[in-house]
Amino acid sequence: NYFQVPQERWQAFASVDYDINDSVEVYGRVFAVNSSVPTQLASSAFFGGSTATFKVNLDNPYLTAAQRTALIAAYNNEAAFPIPGEAAHGPYNAAAPAGTQLVTVNGIRRRLIELGPRVGISESKTLQLTGGVRGDLGSSGWTWDVSAQWGRVSRFDGLENDVSIIRARNSLIAIQTPDGIQCVSGPPCAPVNIFSGNGAPYRDSGVPMTGAMSQAGLDYIRANYYSSQTTEAHSASASVAGDVPAFKLPTAESSLGLAAGVDWNEFTSVYRPDDLTQFGGAMGQGGTSPPLSGRVDSTEFFVEAYLPLVEGKAGIQNLALDLGARFSDTNLAGSFETWKAGLEYTPVEGYRFRTMLQRAVRAPNIGEQYAPLSFGLTEVRSDPCAGSAPVTNATLRAKCIAQGAPASQIGLISPPAAQQAASIGGGAISLGVQLKPEEADTFTVGFQMSPDWLPGFSASVDYYKIEIDGGIGSFGAQEILDNCFNNNLTSFCSLVKRNSVGELEGDGFGIVQEIRNLATIKAEGIDYSLAYDFDIGEFDIGLGLSGTHTLDSSFKSSPASPLIECQGLYGDTCGNPTSKDRVNLSASVGWKSLSATLFVRHLSAVDVQARVDDPDQVGNSIYLVEKIPSYQYLDLSLQWRWNDALKVTLAAQNILDEEPTIVGNIPGANTAPN
Repeated sequence: NYFQVPQERWQAFASVDYDINDSVEVYGRVFAVNSSVPTQLASSAFFGGSTATFKVNLDNPYLTAAQRTALIAAYNNEAAFPIPGEAAHGPYNAAAPAGTQLVTVNGIRRRLIELGPRVGISESKTLQLTGGVRGDLGSSGWTWDVSAQWGRVSRFDGLENDVSIIRARNSLIAIQTPDGIQCVSGPPCAPVNIFSGNGAPYRDSGVPMTGAMSQAGLDYIRANYYSSQTTEAHSASASVAGDVPAFKLPTAESSLGLAAGVDWNEFTSVYRPDDLTQFGGAMGQGGTSPPLSGRVDSTEFFVEAYLPLVEGKAGIQNLALDLGARFSDTNLAGSFETWKAGLEYTPVEGYRFRTMLQRAVRAPNIGEQYAPLSFGLTEVRSDPCAGSAPVTNATLRAKCIAQGAPASQIGLISPPAAQQAASIGGGAISLGVQLKPEEADTFTVGFQMSPDWLPGFSASVDYYKIEIDGGIGSFGAQEILDNCFNNNLTSFCSLVKRNSVGELEGDGFGIVQEIRNLATIKAEGIDYSLAYDFDIGEFDIGLGLSGTHTLDSSFKSSPASPLIECQGLYGDTCGNPTSKDRVNLSASVGWKSLSATLFVRHLSAVDVQARVDDPDQVGNSIYLVEKIPSYQYLDLSLQWRWNDALKVTLAAQNILDEEPTIVGNIPGANTAPN
């Protein structure tokens, strides 16, 4: 797989503003982006699980003597204990016609490196048009704005050089003929040999393996599949804003300020897979992905008010209320209200205190509602049902069987290949889930200063606390396993589906990661910034500092599940690192038409989540890296300004070429790109 994904991208933007008269202006915007991102995955494979359940004829000429003996024993076992749903057959008969005695083989695993890597295609095209009219309502001081917007995002995805399941099954039923080894099904089928080596040298001896697949066989089983998704957005809005002179408090100099309006939005999405994608016909695909289309619309009315309470008094230059309310009606999430109430206090010029309470509500978007059913892979540390542990643990054994593992497979279940389990995901509609809007309560309080006695200096500090109830998301795969097997939460056990050999693999099996309303998401922290601009002779100097200190970053996926804290951590359920401190420093110098700016980005150290959850793992963790140290990245920007219409900028990030920590692919990607 690629460590770094290449991207080709271009974008264009155009705007127009035209004054019809002194009171009316017409405006428009056009924005377009095209991007192409090729990806590369490891060669496809016989991955095990239900997609690797095949029939093999006992006289297949590619079988070794030992393999044939083992398969004959399995065939005789089938004769004694027929597979449910399949026609019964007798024991092995050496005189049977060629290619007629077929034995079922489960869980074949072989990486097809002869086929080469899988190549992914991802192309996206975005176009957005905005047009509107705005102006003044005479000499009243009120303004108005009416606009409409249309946008379309078209996405084309594909994966080439995978393996067709149907063709792979045909290619394993082969016999010896006077013209060579051929498929029983006849042309265009070409047989493949997965029963011996792939032709590469052995690592120890350097002697080449035997039995590499033929080019004809590789070409026959090779499969490419594609899908497209088009999302369109239509919106319109109208608003007015101005002061109400008739409403002014006697203690204030300014009157009530009002803004009100209406927004209408509609989103449509259509997903079109080809036949192979739709019916899950490729080895590496993971499962079916049926076509899907849907629509989400909303109508919203809003009003905002700014009411000065006291102005121009000793110690109270300004004391004002900041209020707002929004009423929303959606076609899928019903109706709801949101609001804000804030207080602003300026004791003297250059110093301002502010605080705000808000209730925010977010309805499910079109992707969360209408994403197609998808089957893929997800990362897990291990499968508790794999290996011998369930043999002697009655509780564990019962859980494994309840999830679909046959009792006969207990003790024989293989661990997930490459620590990857199959996953079942998709939008709420495709998974039959009724989503509700998520609600957030936010409290902020802060201070801002730009004193007259130090021109060019400004500073601010803000405390925030956010709690989201019913946040829209999905359970992490490892979180599901932990809550089922470690915390004994039966609701999570029902999200684990095992195939006919007890593994977490195959079409329709694995871990169900459906979109849903989670219990609680919390965020708490402090934002701060300092800036100072001054001159030294002919040079303009600018210094800046901004950052965030995280006090809390945690979530509960369900009321019964434990609180998961993620500040200063990364791992299975927390995902990408959440540094407790993120700081940006900047220093710039300008001289005439030239300027240069140096940026320093600081990220504090983070620990692997499992190391905190289980202290015994310190120094003995299954993770490649138990701790990511703090990082400082240096960026540089140079600018030359010819005139007001032309400037040239040259920028470089990470100029010291600081290498990211390679954490391994268990807790996420190989590195944390964000």
